[in-house]
Amino acid sequence: MRIRAERDDLADVFSRANRGVGVLAAQPILQGVLCEVQGSTLRVTGTDLEMTVRTTAEVEVLEEGTLVIPARLATE
Repeated sequence: MRIRAERDDLADVFSRANRGVGVLAAQPILQGVLCEVQGSTLRVTGTDLEMTVRTTAEVEVLEEGTLVIPARLATE
C-alpha cells in the first residue's frame, strides 16, 4: 500500500479512528487501526469490539492494499 496525501488530512483521519481503539486490549490486533486503500479512498477503522470508528479520506493512490498499524504510531 502506497499513498500520497496532505499530512493534516492523514492526522485527522487517524485521530478519529484512534478513538475506537482500546488502550489495554487483550488481543494485540485491537491496539491497531486497519488501513484499506482502494480506488482513491483511504478507509481507516479502529475498534475495541464494543465500538467501531470508521473514517475515510480521498488520497492519491500509488498502490492499493490493506494493513494494520499500531494506533499509537498512527497518531504520532
